[in-house]
Order: sequence, then C-alpha cells, then structure tokens
Amino acid sequence: MSSTASTKRAAGVGGSPGTRDGAPRGGRIRPSAGAALAAALSAAVALTMTGPAGAASTSGAGAGAAHGAPPVHLTLRAMPAGTVTFGRGSHGRLTARADMFGLTPGSSHSVDLLSPGRVAAIRFSQLTADSAGQADAVLQSNFTGQLLRGSRLVIRMGAASSRLASAPIAQTRLLSRLSGRPVRLVAVEVTPAGISYGTPRGRATISYNRSRHTLTVTVNASAVTPGPHAAHIHLGSCLSQGPVKYMLPDLVANLHGRIVHAVRVFTNVTTPVPASGWYLNIHQGNSGDILSNGQPTIFFRPLICADIATARSARSEAGGVAARVRAAVGTVTLAGGILAGMTDQPGAGSSRRPSASQRAAVPQAAQPAMLCRPTRARPECFSTVDRASDHGHRLARQEDSLR
Repeated sequence: MSSTASTKRAAGVGGSPGTRDGAPRGGRIRPSAGAALAAALSAAVALTMTGPAGAASTSGAGAGAAHGAPPVHLTLRAMPAGTVTFGRGSHGRLTARADMFGLTPGSSHSVDLLSPGRVAAIRFSQLTADSAGQADAVLQSNFTGQLLRGSRLVIRMGAASSRLASAPIAQTRLLSRLSGRPVRLVAVEVTPAGISYGTPRGRATISYNRSRHTLTVTVNASAVTPGPHAAHIHLGSCLSQGPVKYMLPDLVANLHGRIVHAVRVFTNVTTPVPASGWYLNIHQGNSGDILSNGQPTIFFRPLICADIATARSARSEAGGVAARVRAAVGTVTLAGGILAGMTDQPGAGSSRRPSASQRAAVPQAAQPAMLCRPTRARPECFSTVDRASDHGHRLARQEDSLR
C-alpha cells in the first residue's frame, strides 16, 4: 500500500444543487465516502459564510500588492494524476495497480484497456476514490492474453454507461509491452460528445493587499470545456483535498476552451496568504451542479489544481535541500526555491524512489531553481523547475511507458 493510505482527509466545497446535460449528478459517489464528506461540506459553507472575507467580486478593485506581500504565482496542473503498474494475478489474469490523487472524493470509475484491432475493451474492476480524492488499488481483469503494441489504459469519468460517465479523464501513452514498471497517467479533457481539448493547464496569481484588506485571484487556463467552472481556495493540498476557504465566482471558458485573465477579488480579508496549507482548485462543473444534496456529483471532478506556497515557504524548503545537497556535492547555487522531499534528486541522501503520492505531497516552489556542482572547468548546473512544480512531471521519474 502506498502512502496515500496515510494521508486521507475529508474534502468539500460549497454550492447549490442543479443539473447539467440531462445527466445524473451523483455519478457513482460511494455512500461511505459521501457521508464523511457531508460534515466537511457543511463546515465549508459555514466557513465561507462566516469567515472574515466579504463576498468575492469579478472587478479589479483591490488588485495589486503594493501595500501587501509579494504576489504568489502558481502553475495549475491537470488532475487527476498518478501512475498505473501492470502485473499478472491468479491464472495469469492481467492486473493494474492504480496509485492516483485528484479524483472526485468518493467517486467510482470504469477502467478499460483499449487495444488496436480489438472491438471490445478489456474491462478492469472499478476504481474507487476515498474521501480525499485518492485511490491506491489493484484492479482485476479476466484477460490472460498478451498485450498488443499500441494499447492504452483509460480511466473514465464515472462508472455508469452514459456518455458523460464514459468520457476519459486520464490515460496512459500508447504501450508496447508489460514491464512491471509504473506508467504515468496523463489527465485529459474530453466532452461527452467526444471533443478533445487535450490536457488542461493554467497559471494563477494570488495577491494580498494589507491596506485594503483584499485578496485578489487572477486565473488564466486552457484546454478546459467551454462554459462556467466552479473554483475555490481550499484548505489542504491537491494531494489530500480539504474544505473550502474562499469560493470564487465561476470562471468562464470561451469557445476555444480558454479562461482569459479572470480576476476575482475578496474584500474584508484580515489575514495574508499563509506559507502553506491552501490550494487552488478549478472544477469540471459549475457552482450549481458540482453538489447534490450536499454530496459531490460527477461534475465535481478537479480539472486543474495548484498548492499555494509563498516565497517564504519556498525559501525555507530550498534551504533544506541546499544543506543536503551541499554535504554531498559541494557548493550549491539556488535561484528561487525547489521542493523538499525529492529523495531521488542528486545528493538527497537516499536512493529509494518515493511513490506518486509522496512526490506530490510537497508544495510548489515560487521560482525556478538551479542546482550546480562545482568542477575544475566551470559549474555544471541543471534545472529543477519541472520537478519542483509539476505533479505530472514528478511522476516522469517513474517509467511513463511500457517497453
């Protein structure tokens, strides 16, 4: 069992029930996880209604950080993220161990292996997320044959037979053979009609103005379905989803699937952004359909997410990494911050590979970083920016293809 089992945490957001595309909103949300979520959802709504911040607006008033802390720049990464590892179970049946996070809390998902020239998909047992949106399970199938070159494993949005539930949300690259090594899952955005927008991504800036007591969130994103999307600042992390801190008015993507310079301002905010413990999450659905009777629906799916770490937090983490690397390779030059806990970085003092969830349990760095090893000629440097800020790229250290 991976470390996801030890990082479970209830998740929730505020919103009112609704419908969308004529599809059932509940998806296939597990009752036990849904019950655990109910209290967190209620607490989230209460927190939003009674907290120090006033209602958010879409105007630019209060923007800027001339009288506050430096703005926090975020890279929004596609969800869900994780890996899948193939194996053989009893009687030679194909298995797939999925280690994932960033799923809808309590949701269930169909998992299929699509092979070229084969009409019917190879169906695995359902994947079920816990109340923090994590899943670590060995999925079973009845398939005993050989993997065909060009096959691909697909995680679907739900477990029902509807077009909505059948839409893929994550998939592997084209596979060649079974190797027993983890393969990276890449998040995708595909409509029920089969229109693909690719892999969602985005950037955001969060600024706190001490004199005006405003918190300003600016978002740009691409490869999301056109229309409104619910967005929140949560307590917790992208790895272990938690309750809502601030509810943003819905962000609207244009016909090209882009959210362009969407500005949301919260007033009467008396405390600045903490060093860690917040994350920004943008959902598949809008505020009217991500919940039904206090439970997350199939539209709750996190699309893009970023852990919020201030420059102070990043500098602290960078210092810890610098000390460890310096002991092994000599003088280290750091420009910006990098993630702590990357035990497969040179000089980190460990050769053990962390799991997908362990790699993701570290907040993002605010700036790119360079590690430099002194040599007689000139320093040899390499960038850690992708490893430092990208949940998906942190999984690239594991094999992302079957060879």
